[in-house]
Amino acid sequence: MRFYIDSSDLIAYVVIAENYLKYDLINEANSHWSPLISILLIPVNFCFENHFTAFHFLQLLIGFFCVAQCNKIMIKQQLPVIFQLPAQVILSVLIVYYGQLWGTPDLLFLTVLLWGLNRLISMNKSEVLTGFIFGLLFLAKSFGMVLFGAILLTDIALNFLQNGFSVNQLLRSIKFAAGFLVVASFWIIILNQNQNRFTVSTATDYNFDIMNPVLNPNPFDTMKHPALLDSLIPPSNDHSLFYWTTPFSFKMEPWRPWQTKDNTRHYLQIVKRNLFSLMSFYFGKDGGSLFVLILMVSLIKYGRKMFNAFNVLQIFIAASLLTCILYLLILVNHRYVWIADITLVFCFFGLMFDLLIKKWYVATSLLTGLFAALVLFEPCHEVYCHAYDGKKELASIASLKDMQNWSSDRFCSVKGNEQFENYTRSALICYYLNSKYYGMISSDIFSERGVEMLIKNKIRYVITYEPLRISSTDEHFIERIKTRSCNVYEFRAN
Repeated sequence: MRFYIDSSDLIAYVVIAENYLKYDLINEANSHWSPLISILLIPVNFCFENHFTAFHFLQLLIGFFCVAQCNKIMIKQQLPVIFQLPAQVILSVLIVYYGQLWGTPDLLFLTVLLWGLNRLISMNKSEVLTGFIFGLLFLAKSFGMVLFGAILLTDIALNFLQNGFSVNQLLRSIKFAAGFLVVASFWIIILNQNQNRFTVSTATDYNFDIMNPVLNPNPFDTMKHPALLDSLIPPSNDHSLFYWTTPFSFKMEPWRPWQTKDNTRHYLQIVKRNLFSLMSFYFGKDGGSLFVLILMVSLIKYGRKMFNAFNVLQIFIAASLLTCILYLLILVNHRYVWIADITLVFCFFGLMFDLLIKKWYVATSLLTGLFAALVLFEPCHEVYCHAYDGKKELASIASLKDMQNWSSDRFCSVKGNEQFENYTRSALICYYLNSKYYGMISSDIFSERGVEMLIKNKIRYVITYEPLRISSTDEHFIERIKTRSCNVYEFRAN
């Protein structure tokens, strides 16, 4: 997996980590990409020549810590060793799958969230330090601030309903919030100095604005990103290699659901789409999701006794529901709600323990084996399929570098059919050749409009991933770009 690159997100985090080291944190502070994963990547980069390999290694280290947090939770859940072992195997495979196939800080976010919830369960732990850990959650992903606020308010409300008003509880909540604010303020102050305005993050605004009715009129269609449109977008500054390292620099038309009735209807469609996406993760037509549905029905039957024995599950179910509900209001992706996957594993083995107490030995063994097979089939298959991805691309990029000196030159790529994959490949070429990637252009690059775009942006190289259809009428435009020293390459992975 050391050469596997799933998206341009991974490339952006690697570039940002290198810029933190080359320049300084204040000048390179990025209001879209949260800093923690890039900061952690800096010392690991010294151990590897290839920084993408360093990222994969860092994900393994984070995964080890994540598995350790899961083990602490199962101990608090009072699961016997006979269940801890298969649970550890399932969780370890899932966490390796999360870390190696997604080049994002979502595994880091999950790990810090488990760490924080672990401390929250232990009532005798320092509230300030627990808040400090939840502050790291914000540095892992800006969504951590929203989730922390929801957890804090839920904690206050539940304690008030159970015990009424308490000065000690109020002080505990204040200490908890203070620890969070100490860490969060560190990054917010740096961002404000960089942006010259007050901001916490632009990631949520960006994800919300790309769902606007003009860019994405039908939320149920494939989502259109500005980077995948037929337009060239220059990097925002000298240190940026391509647009996606600073998405906040692209100005989209802001919209708000309450502005018009049409906007309100469009937003309700977005929420509906998010709800359908969330349901498909856990209640799709595949066998694993069907089994999860059976599990949920079983939890209703045995849940009360189980929750009385292990209130640890209640906290994780509440955290999972809060995460899912909050993301429903913005944009849902499966990796955003991995906490729900982990919680389902805890719930399942809690249920199996309940059945073991009832001496249903055969049912317990069969259900455990079936659960493991259904949950692990897709992760194992995906890791196997992508285990050696990336080698051919790197060889082709090396041949491009030998042909020309691309350093600091501007280039763009032709859209083609696989727009998302082509953008990622182009960003990777941009990184290795130290050039400037201006985005994607439609396949009619030899039209008058296409040539004008190339000349206007002073593009030196165009890369296409599919054969171009050239007609006799294109010859005039081909001669025009030749005079501008613009070269067109067809890129093949082999």
